[in-house]
Amino acid sequence: MTHGTILLAEDDPMIQKVLARMITRAGYEGAVAVFADAAAALEFTARVGGALDLILVDTNLHDDGDAVFFHALRALAPATPIVASSGHSEEQLRGPDHFAGCDLHRVLSKPFGLQDIKDLIASLP
Repeated sequence: MTHGTILLAEDDPMIQKVLARMITRAGYEGAVAVFADAAAALEFTARVGGALDLILVDTNLHDDGDAVFFHALRALAPATPIVASSGHSEEQLRGPDHFAGCDLHRVLSKPFGLQDIKDLIASLP
């Protein structure tokens, strides 16, 4: 099992706690770094040199939009899988209002369960 760090960018404190707990319960043995906004997540990604196992992002965290946030993360962590997590459908998330043209590793549409997180962790390189 991977032992590095997963970056979780989520602005809802309740979802932060639930997702971090689910990641641990899914068998991930590394750290979960939680940030409530895009600026803090980008600063952390730059500080660790992009050495992350996974980046899990909510929508609407960056003032310039989800695609801008994605590309800023991708520039800092070119090999790290980026997953979008939202109440929107996968079709909406991959559309022009969110992550159009972004090579998302996966989309997690809420509500999702522990098995979804286990499958995500198992899919990590």
